[in-house]
Amino acid sequence: MTSVRLRRICRHTFLCLLLFLPLAWALPKGLFYYQVKHQLLPVLSVKLADVHAFSLSGSSGNERLMASINRDLQHSHYASPLTVLGECQLRLVDLYGEKELASGWFSGVLAFNWYHGLDKQTAYLQMSCSGNWLVLGLSQLFLALSTAFVFALLPVPLGSLARQWQKRFVQDGADEKTALQLAIAIEALNRHQQKAFKLMSGLSDESPLQLLDKIKNVDIAPLSDSQWQWFERGYMHTQSLSQALSIAQCEDDVRFYSDEHKVVIHGLECRLPQTPFYYYQWYAALKLADGEGWYINPAADRPDPVAAGQLVVLMQNHAGHGKAINDLQRQGLRSKVLDQNRNKLKDKLHEILGETLAAGYLFNVRRDQKSGRHQYQLAVPDDKLRIISQ
Repeated sequence: MTSVRLRRICRHTFLCLLLFLPLAWALPKGLFYYQVKHQLLPVLSVKLADVHAFSLSGSSGNERLMASINRDLQHSHYASPLTVLGECQLRLVDLYGEKELASGWFSGVLAFNWYHGLDKQTAYLQMSCSGNWLVLGLSQLFLALSTAFVFALLPVPLGSLARQWQKRFVQDGADEKTALQLAIAIEALNRHQQKAFKLMSGLSDESPLQLLDKIKNVDIAPLSDSQWQWFERGYMHTQSLSQALSIAQCEDDVRFYSDEHKVVIHGLECRLPQTPFYYYQWYAALKLADGEGWYINPAADRPDPVAAGQLVVLMQNHAGHGKAINDLQRQGLRSKVLDQNRNKLKDKLHEILGETLAAGYLFNVRRDQKSGRHQYQLAVPDDKLRIISQ
């Protein structure tokens, strides 16, 4: 029996107990009331009228009459066929409706009319019963368990998500039974597993059953929402659940591999265009140098030869593009070229990471008060920057 069905049985058992316990009190009590009302009360009404026809009156006479009737009633016993109530007895407590009487769990009050001459009177009988607690508990538990078990065997109603998957599987060519089984299996997954199945089904050629088996063998339930974003991006680029999980749980840092012209962000390898990669690493080096790394864009008519020299050395040491090196040597670092490479870097990281994740690995910008020009700083904290090969 699956854990889903076991949970359904427990839930239905509790609900059935809430339903059946009140019925267990009400049904035997109601049967007793019905029997007394239709068999005993008519006889008792006639007897009271006959007795009073002989002018038995006064408080002492009424008391003797009630005592006489109660002696007869002592021989009238009732045992519930459901055994929830124990033995029940009746007692005449009021001939003229003068007392205020209340009912309880094991007691009740029955009113009936009788005639004293031409005057209509109302008398009251009180019922008292003993309760059979052991039988009550065991019988109702058995009844609730039996009912819950039957409910649990019924088909599980599909939620909206499962109905959508079932419809999709049928459209893809699956038969109704297989589509239903797959939809139920998906609905039983946790939130991240359901998202992973949707992600994988859009990227993989494997069958839904194969994808479900893979998902169940990877523990992605503990991932936070932030980690899930990295898991999603990791799977999109690696097509591997284990690698995607490793990326999601990786240290949040940025590693530059100069010789390979690549950067690894949060464990995800990002292949960048060669020249924008060097500009990215250059901004990282500025931040590592002083912990701030702000650089003011050169004036449009005054390229920066010092910054150009730094970039030239970096590119020459790691087989940079010849034309980019020549331009820097001849013209210096121009604002236009710097902006172009930042924009190319931004576009590529958006493509790889998505705009939301990429934002934390691009640039902060502000206007320099003295020159009025923009200055840029790599947004990544300096303690999360690693330049692996210089």
